[in-house]
Amino acid sequence: MGVAAGIIFGLILCVILFRFANKDKRVMTQYDERQKEIRGRGYTIGFYTMVGLLAVEALWSMTGNGFPLPDYIMYFLTVIIGVTVVCVYSIWKGVYWGMNNDPKRYIIIMTLAFVLNLVPIAGVLASGGFNGSDPSASLPMMNIIVVIMLIIVGVELIIKSFVDRKERGED
Repeated sequence: MGVAAGIIFGLILCVILFRFANKDKRVMTQYDERQKEIRGRGYTIGFYTMVGLLAVEALWSMTGNGFPLPDYIMYFLTVIIGVTVVCVYSIWKGVYWGMNNDPKRYIIIMTLAFVLNLVPIAGVLASGGFNGSDPSASLPMMNIIVVIMLIIVGVELIIKSFVDRKERGED
């Protein structure tokens, strides 16, 4: 019951945040045809990245060797790596932001998500660190994965911003 309530709360929060972050107060981001085409290539690359990772994970598991992390963490990691590939590709190709996005508001939301994901990590570290035999202690690993993803996306946004400024200065 708690998980279902958490999912419902999360979905409602996402709708509110998207409406806040888009200039026209719509939930969905709008992209032009060029952006849609480039993003489609990014989704394809992200998909094949996940397929490749799942194949490696399956082959590794068939050897009888296990991963030092629970299966749900490995699946989550695979999805986040695929999503990160799509984000990085979209940023580098200049199609990360939609036509109705307010990048400053999205950056505020991502910064808030970064800080909120640090809270469970700090809690586990304060209570003595990660314990491989305690399943509840492995759950903050998901937060670590999200924090790493947000750092990668943030650094990529900064790099792309510098590259764009340099290109505009040379023109």
